[in-house]
Amino acid sequence: MGCLSVMTAASNPALAATETTNLSVTATVADTCSIEATTLNFSAINLGAHTDDVAPAVISVACSASKPLLTVVIGGGANENAGQRRMSDGAGAFVPYQLFANVNRLSPIPIGTGVGIGSFATAQENTVSIYGRVPAGTYKAGTYNDVISVTVNY
Repeated sequence: MGCLSVMTAASNPALAATETTNLSVTATVADTCSIEATTLNFSAINLGAHTDDVAPAVISVACSASKPLLTVVIGGGANENAGQRRMSDGAGAFVPYQLFANVNRLSPIPIGTGVGIGSFATAQENTVSIYGRVPAGTYKAGTYNDVISVTVNY
């Protein structure tokens, strides 16, 4: 069985002196913002009538420092043609759609145009909802999708 001995400065005069120093700890948090987006889902398309999304997409922006103004710029998507956003079935058929920054869907968001979030406080997540509409039309049966770039400018 091993023997454990506890030594203290008082019990061993050879250890009576001490020296102290400081250990510095540093870190740098970069002045950046991150951005995430949920999926905009139209579910089933109504033929002959416009179809609105079943739930808006939500774009979330988080920054490490306060910002006087944030702008989210929404691209045209992988299937954009002549200024029209389109979803593709991957076999040559397309379904056009529009994006809006308000639930009333009054003014479409043009391709490459910024949607302002406003000023931004540190350690706070800001969000903007994006609503969609497929115009009335007749479309080939299938599953359609698109991918749009979303950029935050600050």
